[in-house]
Amino acid sequence: MDREPTMKTALLPNGVTLAYQEAGSGDALCLVHGFCGSSAYWQRIIPPLAQSHHVLAPDLRGHGKSSVPEETYTVEKMAEDLLLLLDEAGIQKVALLGHSLGGYVALAFAERYPHRLSALGLIHSPRIPMTRRQRRTGPKEWRASAATAWNRLSRRWCPNCLRQTAPTVCRKSGSG
Repeated sequence: MDREPTMKTALLPNGVTLAYQEAGSGDALCLVHGFCGSSAYWQRIIPPLAQSHHVLAPDLRGHGKSSVPEETYTVEKMAEDLLLLLDEAGIQKVALLGHSLGGYVALAFAERYPHRLSALGLIHSPRIPMTRRQRRTGPKEWRASAATAWNRLSRRWCPNCLRQTAPTVCRKSGSG
């Protein structure tokens, strides 16, 4: 497969049509954009990643060139969309990298389909969703609960490459 991304669409069994960019070959890596974004967010990084990975970068439902279903959007439904896209592409295991809302989708995927995940990464995305009170009162009030959730997830999903290149990050999070 070419390192330059190709824009494709997939009609999923749940009726959602997802547009996505695909490039490269190797271990699967799925890049999930943030709220009001699209796969274009990843345009400049897909070619270098595609040198060693099979890269998918979908437009989440209601974003970019994907369909806009008339139903409530949840991160769990978006995680299911990713699962169905991976099935469509014949991918059994994937490393997910989520930005902002894409991080929440990646966490929902990790919680619901851990057997399909090889690694998890979050960019500008809280490790756990914050309540309204937590957003008002700031980090001191929710730091302990966030750390507990992160320790649970990172023990299992801290990528091997991160363990090798930044072991202190994994140790601080409880996964090294």
